Amino acid sequence: MISVLMAVNKTDKFLDKAISSILHQSFTKFEFIIVCNGPLCVDVCAHIEHNYSDPRIKLFKSWVPGLANALNFGLNYCSFDYVARMDADDISHMDRFEFQLKFLEANLEYGIVGCKVELIDEAGNTLPDPFYFCKDNRHIKSKLPYLNTLCHPALMFRKKALLDVGSYRYGFHSEDHDLFIRISDETEWKFANIDQ
Repeated sequence: MISVLMAVNKTDKFLDKAISSILHQSFTKFEFIIVCNGPLCVDVCAHIEHNYSDPRIKLFKSWVPGLANALNFGLNYCSFDYVARMDADDISHMDRFEFQLKFLEANLEYGIVGCKVELIDEAGNTLPDPFYFCKDNRHIKSKLPYLNTLCHPALMFRKKALLDVGSYRYGFHSEDHDLFIRISDETEWKFANIDQ
């Protein structure tokens, strides 16, 4: 099974699309850890409780602001070996988990797998500048010191890869890029992006 980890600090027009894209995944055996954090956490939690009754959703409240804090808090409640990240203003393709899980199960030396992503505006229109795509471990690692080649909310991790470096560090504007560099420098885990 998979633990899906998402932090949300406000309700807006993107939140329900993000949640729905997870609940409608073709791979259905997951728990959905949602950390409602920051000063509006009670209102955010109430919105989700009112609109969703899916038993896979597990809601948590934290008054502490900051994405890194919320993700580390939520990671403590992730029950399974695979952690899929999601952000509250993104949309996941319905087959994302299925493809990423198959990859990790077939490639035991890989700790992180992403995929191609399409950048869109608030109306869902594709933006002209694509997210820079690197497919293989060598290419990803060679670019990491100066370019983030992994789209954080489109990743699936082995939980151990996160724990091996102490998870996210607070105080960084790019907590994800910092995490990837530390995994690359301090562990033997490999990275990949699925070419889909």
